[in-house]
Amino acid sequence: MKGYLTALFLLATPMAHSQDYLDLLTLIYGRTPSAGYDSGVGSTQLSTLEMNLLLPVPLSDNVAILTGLTGLINRLEPAPQSEQIGLYTYALQAGVSFDYGNGWSSTHVLFPRVSSAFKQDRRAFQIGTAQLIQYKASPTRSWGFGVYLNTEEQGPLLVPVFSYFYRSPDGKWELNALLPSRADLNIRFHHKLSGGLAFDGLGNSFAMDMAPYGKSYVQRASNDLSIYLQYPLTPSLLFAVRGGYSFFRSFRIYDAEDTVHFSFMNIFFNDPRTPLNESVKDGTFFSFRLVYRYSLPGAAN
Repeated sequence: MKGYLTALFLLATPMAHSQDYLDLLTLIYGRTPSAGYDSGVGSTQLSTLEMNLLLPVPLSDNVAILTGLTGLINRLEPAPQSEQIGLYTYALQAGVSFDYGNGWSSTHVLFPRVSSAFKQDRRAFQIGTAQLIQYKASPTRSWGFGVYLNTEEQGPLLVPVFSYFYRSPDGKWELNALLPSRADLNIRFHHKLSGGLAFDGLGNSFAMDMAPYGKSYVQRASNDLSIYLQYPLTPSLLFAVRGGYSFFRSFRIYDAEDTVHFSFMNIFFNDPRTPLNESVKDGTFFSFRLVYRYSLPGAAN
């Protein structure tokens, strides 16, 4: 879920908000050196590589076509003393954004994607959609609401979303959020150094067909809270270092037929499923980010 709501967040924000830039390319490498399991026996390294490419195409002052590409790779041992697996996702982003005037705008995006494991033949196609309505209340504050739907491996997923943006009058700090997926409080310490507090709510599912689990799927969940420092290598290229803690983290494997009828915000009421593995536990992590940032016409330096 996180990668696709983040893409919506990045695509929609500049039109509806007072944000004067657009992050066209984001590369992320994250790692947990040692993650324990539920049983307390053994540990595994967790690594993540993520890419978000955004290519909006303005058709007029009020309409823009939204395109992009998202890629994600996770590597871990799903159980103590098991073989390492690689879980990948690649997704297209296609949509449109409208500015209706009087502060109102909307964003509508489709996310067709494939989420699976390396070295196996089962390929699972998923499709998601996000619909967001936003209101610019002032030059420094705006909010919005909407919904995200996706055909996850475990069953249909529905997530209501709420967006909020605020920039201080002196421009030294801003809050940018698309809840429950993402929030970022950024503070400028110096004209070449900023930092802050970030939250990322993660959720994905991946088809799998390998021993000893057979036809199955992996459900990934985590809530990452981190602090970070960000430095511009060039006026358009930003480098950031993050460190934090993952809460409610899991990579649980289920039989392909062991599904639910419906989930709300990744909450499962009376969940009848039985996990096939011992999941990893909560723990610390760090990440490095490289961002290509485009300043919108008329933006202040």
